[in-house]
Amino acid sequence: MKEFIEEKRSKNVGSKQMKLLLPSILEKITDKKKLDINKIWEEVAGEKLFSMTEVISFENKILVIRVKNSILNNILSVYEKKKLLKKIREKKSKDFIKNIIFKIG
Repeated sequence: MKEFIEEKRSKNVGSKQMKLLLPSILEKITDKKKLDINKIWEEVAGEKLFSMTEVISFENKILVIRVKNSILNNILSVYEKKKLLKKIREKKSKDFIKNIIFKIG
């Protein structure tokens, strides 16, 4: 019985340690993913456009970009979106990204 209790305790300790480690591991993965998509966006957008935008998120193959004003939002959404998607797909792969959404903020 004592051995059984000790075995359960050691498993519980392992589970507790994993619960403590898991959030930091996930945060590092998320941070790396965000750094990667930021780098791709910077290369594709160019220095000037990159300075006027910010990556908000990249989930489910949808890139969400914050833009500084409505004029830039309109230009990017209407005229530049297809070109930007094409450049990202050329850098990564055709099915890496489905869409770019621009939000004013």
